Amino acid sequence: MSDERPPLSIVERRNLQPAAGWRAQRIAGPSDLYGANGIQFGPDGKLYVAQAFGAQVSSIDLATGQISHVLSGGPLIAPDDLDFDPNGIAYVTDVATATTWTWRPGEEPIAHATDQPANNGVTVGDDGRIFIDEFRPGGRLLELAPEQGMPPRTILEGLDGPNALDVGQDGRVYFPQVFAGEVWSLDPDSGETRRISAGLGSPTAVKVSASGDLIVPLSAEGVIVQIDPRSGALTTLAEVDPGIDNVALDADGRLFVTHYVDGQVSEVPTGTAAGRPPRVLNPPGFVGPFDVAERPGGVLVVADGLSLAYLEGSTVSRFGRLLTADSPGLIGALHIADDGRTFVAGSNTVSRYTPAGPRQIRGDFRNATGVALDASDALLVADHDTGIVHRLHVDSGEGTALTESIRHPTRIAVATNDEVYISDDEAGAIYVQHEGMTDLFAKDLVHPQGIAVDDTRVFVVDAGSNELLAFGRANGEREVLVSQLPLGAGTAGTRLVRAAGLTQARDGALIVAADGDGSLIRVTSVRTSSG
Repeated sequence: MSDERPPLSIVERRNLQPAAGWRAQRIAGPSDLYGANGIQFGPDGKLYVAQAFGAQVSSIDLATGQISHVLSGGPLIAPDDLDFDPNGIAYVTDVATATTWTWRPGEEPIAHATDQPANNGVTVGDDGRIFIDEFRPGGRLLELAPEQGMPPRTILEGLDGPNALDVGQDGRVYFPQVFAGEVWSLDPDSGETRRISAGLGSPTAVKVSASGDLIVPLSAEGVIVQIDPRSGALTTLAEVDPGIDNVALDADGRLFVTHYVDGQVSEVPTGTAAGRPPRVLNPPGFVGPFDVAERPGGVLVVADGLSLAYLEGSTVSRFGRLLTADSPGLIGALHIADDGRTFVAGSNTVSRYTPAGPRQIRGDFRNATGVALDASDALLVADHDTGIVHRLHVDSGEGTALTESIRHPTRIAVATNDEVYISDDEAGAIYVQHEGMTDLFAKDLVHPQGIAVDDTRVFVVDAGSNELLAFGRANGEREVLVSQLPLGAGTAGTRLVRAAGLTQARDGALIVAADGDGSLIRVTSVRTSSG
């Protein structure tokens, strides 16, 4: 369903409201697309882009460059891919709800089929047959029944991360196995399969060109190749940034590419024009951002869901991309120690990120949303869905519970006197833990998330009220520093990751990771800083 109000990425970016004596300015962003995943031309000639981390589908008018958010809110959480049938009806996979939706632009989406864990790629043949697959180890490739609510037909099982797929002119289904680095084809009637190519660097999609060749993006390498399905011969078409998700071809064979790590959408020259700069339809931006911290020396590090990023001045450089060897997995929170050690948390894991790549410390959490070090160098981890804040050895991951009395611990900040402040984004409260006691520090918030602390105050971003707040540590006195912040709980849809981050830089500035519009916001006191 269309959002009845303009999306936050349009509205809130011009409405930051700092209180008297404070200044708020964007130092990066905002984004129009929160990552870019499935891409397909619609019957109106526009490009449609699904965004699993943005809970929306957007269209791009190639003639004008206008981006419109055409499907958001309602039941969608993580739309990952889409395709249109001959009647102009779109089929949209939702990787979070295990549901494939049918949707006609301008109307409400309708659940077509359910119970497809990690469903990802979808393609509709010229004859209207609908195929989807599940992006997971042991994933399936299914044919959906044309009638809503009817069970799908399982064609293949035990696949190694199948992703975006396509039906060729020969009626075969062509699909990648991302984790195996292979491309396969399938006869959907007999079930006969053929391996076409192997040894590829994370092939995330297969699209069939008008000539019958396969167009395959190699995400880890940032390369797009053409594969002859008969001989397996491989030709490089273009080289772009790593983190490619999907590709689309127009009627003239022009190539359009999405990037899941930063939302970039481009027309990439091929053939005699190969090597020329791409036509950027949507520039790169943040997928979240979901957390931020400062390295010694002042460089900011951003936890951006599917990658980490450095922000140095106005330059963003990415590392730790998903599907690459140095990826720690899903990244929703981070902490950087004074000596530069970097710890990242996301989903069920907490890792230390080193120059050689990530080293997992522990991987049995339900939903790790916050991480910090206390004064004795113990690792504190907030497991949001179990109500436990763990206190762990920083290397072995062994330890005990710091507290189990907070229902949904979200983010953690540690004061110099070793008081631990913990937000609970569902209870609307902040707690303080010290010397074995956990006490309520502040209540009557909406969705407090990112938290920071200095000698006299506790700072928190409230993703329900869209405010940056300060509380006196001695008396609990509350002050609104900035309102109208673009935070994720205010968007139309339920996001795959819901977390706004906060850190205090060494110069005293507060940096907000504003996941509602893909920006970093620097907040300073006018009385004490030139900003």
